[in-house]
Amino acid sequence: MNRTKSLSPDCNREEVIRRPYETYNEAELRHIFRLSDVNRDGVLSRQELRNAFYSLGSYVSGWRAYWAIFHADADKDGYISEAELDNVVRYAFQFGYTVN
Repeated sequence: MNRTKSLSPDCNREEVIRRPYETYNEAELRHIFRLSDVNRDGVLSRQELRNAFYSLGSYVSGWRAYWAIFHADADKDGYISEAELDNVVRYAFQFGYTVN
């Protein structure tokens, strides 16, 4: 598959190792967001971000997705590319999501 934008061609789709009640680190969050690219188009839509935040346990996943795009979408196209993903990870990390 040839794409100009890609979250990660080498990203395996395995589960993150689960440790009850420990906070996700940035690498684990990045992996979770990459897994959320369900249509494999190489960018994260608002709905894909919403699903990712929901899977992390956010009670306001739609709100988190909106603000993640607001903070991270440098080119203002409404999608999160690989180049912008680090900003989303930093945004999500500040909330201290834990493995349950």
